[in-house]
Amino acid sequence: MDHTEALTTLNDQFIEAFRQGSWGLLEPVLSPGFAYLDGSTGEVWTHERYVDNLRSHPSPSLSIDQLAIHVDGDTAVVSARTSRQPGTYGRYVDTYQRRGEEWLCVHACVWPLQQSATVCETKRPVSDAKNFAGVSIVPQLSVRRGREAVEFYTAAFGAVEVYRVGGTDNNPEVVAQLSIGSASFWVSDEAPASANFSPESVGGGTVRVLLIVDDPNAALEQAKAAGATEVYPVTEEHDWRLGRVEDPFGHHWEIGKPLIGWPPADASPHGNQ
Repeated sequence: MDHTEALTTLNDQFIEAFRQGSWGLLEPVLSPGFAYLDGSTGEVWTHERYVDNLRSHPSPSLSIDQLAIHVDGDTAVVSARTSRQPGTYGRYVDTYQRRGEEWLCVHACVWPLQQSATVCETKRPVSDAKNFAGVSIVPQLSVRRGREAVEFYTAAFGAVEVYRVGGTDNNPEVVAQLSIGSASFWVSDEAPASANFSPESVGGGTVRVLLIVDDPNAALEQAKAAGATEVYPVTEEHDWRLGRVEDPFGHHWEIGKPLIGWPPADASPHGNQ
């Protein structure tokens, strides 16, 4: 059995345990030091609370889709979208570690997904063929010096770390989820073997991140004070107040806000063109 197959089997057992509310099914999947993080509150649950919640809230209709498994040496991340009833979605990320030939779950994080994602809140249908309820788009930034990057984003943008794998002296490479208000993004050390390169490795990036804030000037100055380089100052153009910085890891951030209701009702640009 390869690692992906083994982890898929463990994930199936994990989900079935929650359908039945069975600690007996779940306990063999978990490491002795297992920790659960409530992604909606940032609270780490006690063992007793986690077991009690499992037993008292069986979910026979629990289903999953969008299953993804990533294995890196003796660490693996398993993620999927969940649904307990039509139109209501969540997402989980479980971290497994291999001990000999056995994989055990050491950390789990679950959070609810908004039924109407910001990226889909337009007056025009995204698609007539699909139901996009619960969809969100979350970027993951590949960087060198991952631990420094997490510290920078915390200082520059007020980000809060809600999840982390690694980032220790014994395991310096990090994968972390950060949140800024209701927005979320991931940061990870580059992994050339998996075709994940930082901008520093390829001489530039192909993606810019747009950070929407109430006070673009103040946010841009805070980023500069934390070590970002100003690409251009905050100005008003195309119905936006917008500036741009490059962070110390090569990623470009546009910082601004729309000056009119967005998107425009007629879906066309206004003002300076």
